[in-house]
Amino acid sequence: MSETMNLRERFELLAKGERIEAVVVTNLTHGDHEKFPSRVSVDKLGKVVSWREAIPWLDYEIELGYGSSQEPYYDVTAWTPSRVIYTDSYDVKLEVHSQPRNPAPQETQAV
Repeated sequence: MSETMNLRERFELLAKGERIEAVVVTNLTHGDHEKFPSRVSVDKLGKVVSWREAIPWLDYEIELGYGSSQEPYYDVTAWTPSRVIYTDSYDVKLEVHSQPRNPAPQETQAV
């Protein structure tokens, strides 16, 4: 069973209250591209845009986990003053991660 989330809300949650300064949306990845229209105009792919401009592209429900929805999704990277937030997909599994923007001590965990 997969978890549903709003992609915009997930980015805002991982921003931890900080302002999202910039966003880059690239590669249209998994999904039924014929059934769903593109959310992002081709001339904006790979370009740095403001969070305000990117919100309509990311404001929709997606499923996390393997065998997710047929809705296409993009590779997205966003920057706050102290974090980098990005999508990651592998084998049709979408995740959204956040890492420090600059080197910072971190607790390590065994894999």
